[in-house]
Parts: sequence; C-alpha cells; structure tokens
Amino acid sequence: MIRIYIVDYHEIIPYKDKALEQISGERVYKALKYVKEEDTLRSITGSLLIKKYAGGLDGIKYDFYGKPCKDNYFFSLSHSNDYVVLGVADSEIGVDIEMKRSRNPKLADYVFSDLEKNALKEEMDFYRLWTSKESLVKYVGFGIDRDLKLIPALPLNGKKTYIGKNAYAINFDYKDNYCISVTTESKQDYEIIVEHVENLIEK
Repeated sequence: MIRIYIVDYHEIIPYKDKALEQISGERVYKALKYVKEEDTLRSITGSLLIKKYAGGLDGIKYDFYGKPCKDNYFFSLSHSNDYVVLGVADSEIGVDIEMKRSRNPKLADYVFSDLEKNALKEEMDFYRLWTSKESLVKYVGFGIDRDLKLIPALPLNGKKTYIGKNAYAINFDYKDNYCISVTTESKQDYEIIVEHVENLIEK
C-alpha cells in the first residue's frame, strides 16, 4: 500500500517554534539555512511528516542527489507552492507535486519527446508529464540532470522502464491546479491522506 500524505505548509506558521524543538538538529539546520521563510516552513513541515510517517528523523542519510533515505523505510518528499507531499511505500518510491503556473511555452520543446509533445492536449498535461518524469528519476535515484527527453513520462498511469529498471506510474490532479505523480516498482493500491500540522506536533 502506498500512502500519500498532503499538508498545506501554511498551517505550520503558529507552530513553527514548537516544531523546531521537535525535529533533529540536522533537520533544524537544513530548515533554517533557507533564505525565504516559505522554504523554511516547507522544510519543517516535511520533517514533521517524515518523523511521524517514515520512522522518525534518526538515521536519515542523503544520497549523491540529495534524496533522503533510511534503512528499512522507503519515502519520497516533494513540495510546490502551498503543499508538501510525502509518499511512503514498502519499496523504493518517487513522488513529485507541481502547481500549474505561467511558463515559457518553448519549454516543452526542451523537456519532452515528440511523442510526449503530442500528448499535450490541455494546460495541465504539461504538469502531468513533468511530474511523471520527476517522480521517475526520484524513484530510480538519479537527479534530473540528464537529457530530459530520454526520461519517459508516458504512460502517466501504468508500467514503464527506465535505465533497465521497471517502474509503475500513478498520476492524478489535486485541487484543480496541482498535479501529483508517484512511481514505484509495481502496481499497488494507494491512499491519499490530507493531513494537518496540528496532528504532527507532539502535544
């Protein structure tokens, strides 16, 4: 079972100081190094999610591409604008969320193959395809630093293979203007859980 936890990071604002007391020193350092306050708040929110739903904050390591990992736990963290998302599974997982926003119309030529560009029928399709690529590279453990056109976005829901590794994609819209993609090794049931910060803070 895949569990996808979604939190509006603005909820952390009245709990910020208390939350900082409840996360580890390394995660506090990571949160406070951001210049923008919203990035700090997103980082704190992500730490609280990991603490509650991914086995706690002790023992977290970061791979070459900055992906957090932990023995015996499989999770992936992403955020975009208002929301922080944590995906937790029984095996490797990659998660990405993106909000629809203004963008350079020529960007599609740079990131998508001809087949993928043909699938662009409406504005949200760009974000469905983009998050599909992002979640796939998070799943396999690479940064998105190679030829983007070679990272398969299609199918948005179903089996695909990348660099010899089998994957299964899940893609869905959230709140009309967000898209979330999840990639795991095989098809699994999934649950979307809209969580609230007050439930993540230890009383």
